Amino acid sequence: MRIARRAETFLNRLVSESWTNGELPHVSEAVRPTVAPRRPVVAICAVTLALAYGGLLDDRVHTSNGNNFLPKNVPEHHGGDIYRASPAVRDRCVITANGLAPFAFPAGIFRAWELSRSVAVSEGESRRVEGSV
Repeated sequence: MRIARRAETFLNRLVSESWTNGELPHVSEAVRPTVAPRRPVVAICAVTLALAYGGLLDDRVHTSNGNNFLPKNVPEHHGGDIYRASPAVRDRCVITANGLAPFAFPAGIFRAWELSRSVAVSEGESRRVEGSV
């Protein structure tokens, strides 16, 4: 029961709007060493704020919930000139997506995990966008 409550608390924190209430230092500190050995780090919607606080989006092409979302919430963010208005973006093991990218986001993750199957992922993604899946 304790584990279930911890998991529920974690998931509530993960998907809630509490990300806009300021930096979560333990999260910012955890993502930097994860990216260093080229392990993928992913963030969608407001979770991109944690990557911005950690400085991971200052020199990587990225997306989020609009061009002004990151600078508004993270004044220290310096990557505005490499922001892309795309559903999902991947740059050097960091995958970001806006809150309206429920298919593009996991597609980007699958591509990072299995580059040899990226064509199949792209085909599935285009079918989903066209409404045939």
